[in-house]
Amino acid sequence: MKRSVTMAVLASVAILAPSISTGHAAVPSSGFWTALAPAITPAGGWAPRGVALASGGTLRLAPSVPSALCAPADVDGGASVYDATAGLCAGHDPATPGAYHGHNYYNGGRFHYGALLSPVYAAVPFDHATASWVAVTPPSTWLQVHLRVRLETGVWTRWYALPIWASDLETVRRHSIDGQGGAATVETDTLALRSGRHATAYQLAVTLFTARTDASPALHRLSLAVSRASAGVPDPVAASPSAAWGRDLPAPGRSQMLARYSSSAYGGGGEVWCSPTATSMILAYWARRLGRPDLDVDVPRVAAGVYDWTYEGTGNWPFNVAYATSFAGMDGYVARFPSLAALEPWIAAGVPLALSVAFGPGELPGAPIPSTAGHLLVLRGFDHAGNPLVNDPAAPSDATVPRVYPRAAFARAWLAGSSGTAYVIFPRGWSVPPQEP
Repeated sequence: MKRSVTMAVLASVAILAPSISTGHAAVPSSGFWTALAPAITPAGGWAPRGVALASGGTLRLAPSVPSALCAPADVDGGASVYDATAGLCAGHDPATPGAYHGHNYYNGGRFHYGALLSPVYAAVPFDHATASWVAVTPPSTWLQVHLRVRLETGVWTRWYALPIWASDLETVRRHSIDGQGGAATVETDTLALRSGRHATAYQLAVTLFTARTDASPALHRLSLAVSRASAGVPDPVAASPSAAWGRDLPAPGRSQMLARYSSSAYGGGGEVWCSPTATSMILAYWARRLGRPDLDVDVPRVAAGVYDWTYEGTGNWPFNVAYATSFAGMDGYVARFPSLAALEPWIAAGVPLALSVAFGPGELPGAPIPSTAGHLLVLRGFDHAGNPLVNDPAAPSDATVPRVYPRAAFARAWLAGSSGTAYVIFPRGWSVPPQEP
C-alpha cells in the first residue's frame, strides 16, 4: 500500500524527452526530465560547490568550495562554515539528536558537504513533482535533493526539502520531511502545489554529505517527473497491436500477503508491503535475466532497504528506485507515462515496470482486493488482445500473483490513480526505448 494518491493524469509526458536550450533555461518537451552525471556540469549550466565529475561517470565530493558558498539552506538550516583544511563546507545537524520523530534529522552531529545547483528549467504547467536519483552512498554518507518551482504568477516558491537518502542505517536513517508549508507541501516523496496553483519552471539542488572526509556519495543520475491534475483520463481503448502484445516477461510472482511476513519489522508485511514486493519481483527478474544472484533479494530485505522513518512505511517511490539502482550496474528512475501504449516499447525491450494504481469497489475486475487508495504491482507484458499481464502482490500466494486485467479498467486505475507513475529499473547499457523528439 502506498499512501493515498489523488492526482489525475498529467497533461503531457514523454519518457527521456530531450531539453531544448533557450538561453538561461531549458524547456523539456514533456513532463519528464532526467540527466546522467556527465551532463550535470558547468557546461550544462550547473553550479557545483564542492562536487565534481569523477571517473566512472559519477559526481562526488571534491575539495574546492569557496567559503562564501557554504549556505545553511543546503543543509536545511543547520550550521554551515567553510573548512579550509578539508576544502569542503562543514555543517551541523539542524536538530538536536533524537528530536526529529524520535530520530536524528541527519546524523545528529557534524558533517561535511558539497552542493550542486541546477539551471532553471521551464516546463509544461504542473502541480506535482517527484524527484528520483541513482546513487551509491557508502557508510557515513548520504544525500538530499531540494526543489523550488516558479508559480503561474512568476513568483518562486521557497526551497522544499525532499527525502534524505542513505542506503544503510549506520549514520542516517533515510526519511521524508513533513511539516513543510507555503504554496506547496511535500506529500512523502512528492511536491504538491496547493489547489488551483501550478508551476511553469523548476530548479533542483543536490547536497552530498559525509561524516568522514575520506568517504563520498556518488551520484549517477538525477530525474524529475511532473504532472498536472486533469478532468479526465485518455481513452485507452483505441489501441492498436504492437510488438509488446503477446509478450510475457518471466518476472517471478511474489505475494506481499504471506503469513510469515506478519511478524516482520518495517511494517510487518500484508497490505503495506506492495511496493517492496514489486521492487523485489523486478530485481529477481533481472537476477535471472542477467545471471546475477545478488539481485534476487527477498521481500523483507527490500522492505528494510526502502523503509521511510518519517512516513513509517515502505511505499516511498524514489526510495524504492534508489534501492534497486544501488546494486552495481543498475539504472532507473520514477517516471510518469500518458498511456499504456507508452509502456509497450519498454515491454518489447524486455523491461518490466512497477506501476502505482488506485481503484474503488468493482473498478478493476479480477483484482485480489476490492479497492485501494494506492497499490504497486508489476506490469510484465500484454496478452494478444492488449490486456495487461501483471504480477499483483496483493494475491494471497505466490502462485496466484499472475493476473490479466481488462485494458480499459486497468488504464483508468493507473492513470487516474497516480498520474501514470512507474518505477523504471533496468541495467546500464540495456537497449531501452529511444528519446522522443
